[in-house]
Amino acid sequence: MIQNPNEIAARQRMEEAMSRIEANVRTRLQMNRRQFVCGSAATMALAMLGLAGCSPKADANGGVGSQAYKAGTYEASAEGRNGAVNVKVTFTDDAIDAIDVEHEESRNIGDAAIDILKDKYLQSQSLNFDTVTGASLSSMAFATAVAECVDQAGGDVKALKKADTGIEPAAAIDEDCDVCVVGSGGAAFAAAVTAAEAGKTVVMLEKMDIYGGNTNAGEGTLNAPDPERQEPLGIEDSPDLFYQQTFEGGDELGDPALVRILADNALDAVHWMEDHGLVYEKEPFTAIGGLWQRGHAVEVEKKGEQGGSYYVSCLKDSADKTGKVTLYTDAKVEQLVEEGGKVTVRVPRGYAADYVLSTTSGDIRLYAIDVDKVKVNTTSGDVRVEPDAGIRAKEIDVTTISGGATVSACAGDVVVSTVSGKQFVSCDANRTDLNVVSGKIHAEGASEEWEISSVSGDAEVLCTVAPTRKIQINSMSASVHVALPGDIRGFVADISSMSGKIVNEFGPNRYGTCALPIHMDTMSGKLMLTRL
Repeated sequence: MIQNPNEIAARQRMEEAMSRIEANVRTRLQMNRRQFVCGSAATMALAMLGLAGCSPKADANGGVGSQAYKAGTYEASAEGRNGAVNVKVTFTDDAIDAIDVEHEESRNIGDAAIDILKDKYLQSQSLNFDTVTGASLSSMAFATAVAECVDQAGGDVKALKKADTGIEPAAAIDEDCDVCVVGSGGAAFAAAVTAAEAGKTVVMLEKMDIYGGNTNAGEGTLNAPDPERQEPLGIEDSPDLFYQQTFEGGDELGDPALVRILADNALDAVHWMEDHGLVYEKEPFTAIGGLWQRGHAVEVEKKGEQGGSYYVSCLKDSADKTGKVTLYTDAKVEQLVEEGGKVTVRVPRGYAADYVLSTTSGDIRLYAIDVDKVKVNTTSGDVRVEPDAGIRAKEIDVTTISGGATVSACAGDVVVSTVSGKQFVSCDANRTDLNVVSGKIHAEGASEEWEISSVSGDAEVLCTVAPTRKIQINSMSASVHVALPGDIRGFVADISSMSGKIVNEFGPNRYGTCALPIHMDTMSGKLMLTRL
């Protein structure tokens, strides 16, 4: 039988569309079988660490366009957590040249946050940065004082707070390590230092912008029976008494085995910290909430900081001395995947190349994400990208089996793939690529390019603004309806069907200036091209 060339071309395009849908589904199913496999041993034996880093990169205009200042040095002050944050900002005619700060904010917390923001301001020439998590008051004080200096120098503060930072995703960093430690508080640092001193390579992952965790904010008192300090003062103590008081003080609800480990090893912990640079006061005391005179307070004068941050400083110095510990901040661990005896850590960072979220049946809602690409994978859970939720991404990629997908916020590329789940997409994207097997599609917006592939699920595409690049529709038996603005200037349409009905309200396949290519193919489904 001699086939029509149009039918041959249509069948070829159908086969290509089906192959792509099948590949998406196959990949999705494979991911679901392994994505949740993890164990506690991962903390001590992870390899193939996949991270995404960030590095500021200003454009030719410093990331902010043109800014004019009255050259000179200006001063301002704002109230932080522990007192005034005083800044001196030096400007050239067109740039922030230097920022000097005096403050009494906490070490490893407030001072770290100020250093982070200062570096970002100077590198990007922008003030469009959020406060540092965990040090909001210090961050706000510094930002307020710098903004006041900008105003004094005749700069446009509002423009700088909205200016492009020029920060672009850096290439992904792949690291092999013997040990991965999640977190950077006292316990995490102790584990990292111990592993490094045993000759292991260590990667630490801290979700916040600053390291140290809750230990930074602690008083730094460590309770331990200590004959060397207690006996000269006539204090009787022992690990057994420590155990008894601790267990009974907790209404005997604690795990006796764990309480015993605490009591028997507390003095070793004191000595271990001393071996790593920390200095305790010579005399023990009764800590607040304690039951005995066995509290070890740090000699704060040695570091000029509060107790908890002193622990962090000593441990960080010890980690650095080994040369085997790599610390990443702004690196929240979202997923551990075990394959072939190796564990991969997936970390979406603040300006990561990919932000990966996966679930089996749990629903996913996305808010306030500023990354290069967002990938969401579910089996039956619904996915919602909320409107006006502060989503800034170059691409949003959603894949689900039976869950529904609603994408209502994205100015970049949108890719949605479902098997039987319904799709609702409503956003002004750069490119909208929708793939479905049997689920239904409803899409609307001002996308510059539309690509729809469906096996049997019906699709409705309402173009609120005429696309500028192309419309590509591939269907097996689904009915597909594409509505274009009535004032569209022109297009050239290639619409083909083997047995399905074709409706074209515009009449001829060549309309107006023919700037927009439209390809619509189906085996047996109905194809409609209408006016909004």
